[in-house]
Amino acid sequence: MVPRPYRDTVLQLAHSHVLGGHLARDKTIDRIMQRFYWPRVTRDVAKYCRTCDQCQRTAPRPHLRNPLIPLPIIETPFERIAMDLVGPLPKSTRGHEYILVVIDYATKFPEAIPLRNMSSKGIAKELFLMFSRVGLPKTILTDQGTPFMSRLMKDLCRLYQVQQIRTSIFHPQTDGLCERLNKTIKSMLRRVVSRDRKNWDMLLPHLMFALREVPQASTGFSPFEFLYGRPCRGILDLAKETWETQPCPFRSTIEHVTLMRDRLSAVWPIVKEHMEKAQRTQGRAYDKSATPREFTVGEKVMVLVPTAEHRFLAQWRGPYEVMKRVSPVNYLIKQPDRRKKVQLYHINLLKTYHGREEEDISHESDWSRILQHLTPTSRSACPAPTASPTYLSISLQVSEVGASLPYMCVV
Repeated sequence: MVPRPYRDTVLQLAHSHVLGGHLARDKTIDRIMQRFYWPRVTRDVAKYCRTCDQCQRTAPRPHLRNPLIPLPIIETPFERIAMDLVGPLPKSTRGHEYILVVIDYATKFPEAIPLRNMSSKGIAKELFLMFSRVGLPKTILTDQGTPFMSRLMKDLCRLYQVQQIRTSIFHPQTDGLCERLNKTIKSMLRRVVSRDRKNWDMLLPHLMFALREVPQASTGFSPFEFLYGRPCRGILDLAKETWETQPCPFRSTIEHVTLMRDRLSAVWPIVKEHMEKAQRTQGRAYDKSATPREFTVGEKVMVLVPTAEHRFLAQWRGPYEVMKRVSPVNYLIKQPDRRKKVQLYHINLLKTYHGREEEDISHESDWSRILQHLTPTSRSACPAPTASPTYLSISLQVSEVGASLPYMCVV
């Protein structure tokens, strides 16, 4: 039976000591139970391991996924667009190193524009050229990258009355549509750019043609057909036309516009049904391993952020304080030790910090100083049982560290 004053020492040796190895709860319990016991030892070990600061900072990321919250379905083409940057890529002959990727949420119509650098001025120029073709959007979804957070971009959105929506930091899944397009473009470039890596920017229009021509799983129609109201005439059509004659009846402009409008009106209910079905399917698959969570204002949390040495290596930082719940999945976090004192994080990058109460924390690192006050006795010195319990101190040798641990028994 271990007395209360010495339980923290046993816990430190079994878990926090270098020979304890910060093993998980069950292994720590097994290690202690083989040698010691006290009332509610399992509960104390579980709490000690759960509140271990070092374990909370270095533990691998658990499956902290919140249930999926789909973005509203957009019915008007180019009412909401998402954009992102891909790069840096090998510098092309024309000096391009980046790709500005833009996609429309309604039609899934993609754009890929080569850029020489990541300047906000170049991005704003290309956006204006695109707006001149498709009209002004109501909302633009971007990440929190420096080019998209600049004053120039804010002024551009304010000038054209465009609402800029930003994804949570380190959580690209918020803009999953654009992220998937990024991966597709990079995968296609790797396949078509084999020998001449200096002309990848010249191949972007060809890749966009291929993406716009094929039907989307979520809509059932190709982005081109959904946007223009007619099938895209591609290279397979050229091959087919060489084998058979297809009459091309003349239609007036008014008839063409009327026919296209009627076609789009008939197509949209089908597209919406496909998109809703795709959202439900994706949501069910995602939510299988998701658990609803919620943090309160003032709660202490740990934040998963990339390290300064490598952006792909993440580490738990904190504990930080929750300042505000912005949405069901986004929280403003106060982080006084970082350059940006207040940051917006997605809930999947947060976990509860389990602190230890002051009275539960043992600051005695040199446990041998405690043990030196004990008078070791042998087992043979145990007196005969009496009516009232007598506590006997027994010294147990720990060969690994060359010291003794107190062990109390009742006789």
